[in-house]
Amino acid sequence: MRKRPDGKMLWSLERHNLHTDLWDHICPGCQQAPPIYVHSYLTESQDRLASMYLCEKCAQKKLAEWLRCSDRTDYRIFEHITDFDAASVYHNEQNDEENLIITRWSHDQRQRRLRDKE
Repeated sequence: MRKRPDGKMLWSLERHNLHTDLWDHICPGCQQAPPIYVHSYLTESQDRLASMYLCEKCAQKKLAEWLRCSDRTDYRIFEHITDFDAASVYHNEQNDEENLIITRWSHDQRQRRLRDKE
């Protein structure tokens, strides 16, 4: 297993268990679905991490937009489903590149991690 890339984290998505107080959180992207991912991102003005919750569809859209390197939203999202539990993008300032790390947990590991967070 490789180590985490050098550089500053730009954003990350991590599957989260929000079964408690689920109705306190609604996805800000679509304003319709309950969230299952925590989206952490680097704010430009304060250079610190902020976070919000995203549903499956909006998390998939965020990942697809980064892979396409654009803000286009006119594609059909269900053609680009990626099964992941965590995704992180790091910016390496030495060579000005961005690195994406996608993690998929096994079924048992997913159940254990989500149960431990309850």
